[in-house]
This record gives sequence, structure tokens and C-alpha cells, in this order.
Amino acid sequence: AAAAGATPAGTPAAPPKPSAPKPQTYTKDKDDPFANVGRNDPCPCGSGLKYKKCHGRDQ
Repeated sequence: AAAAGATPAGTPAAPPKPSAPKPQTYTKDKDDPFANVGRNDPCPCGSGLKYKKCHGRDQ
């Protein structure tokens, strides 16, 4: 008789499942004015500065 948890002879054991979780995907909000702003585009906040000099500095 086979021991509990053992596979019968000739049957390959199942490969271990990966333990790392899948990375979360980030979806941008379509209504977000900052979603698709290029670095050299005017900042959507209305300051008149380029995005990279205004709100783009934080990144």
C-alpha cells in the first residue's frame, strides 16, 4: 500500500506552484487629467509651468 501523500510509481509528482504573487497592474483613470501628460506638456493644474517642473517633480 502507498503511503499517504506519495505518488504511485511511474507517475511524476506535480511541480510545486510558484509562491510569488502576481504583480498588481495599475490602470489609469480615464477622467484623471494627470493620466496621460507628457513631461514637456503644460501641467494640467493650470500653473503655466511644464509638467516636469510642476507636479512631475515628485516622481
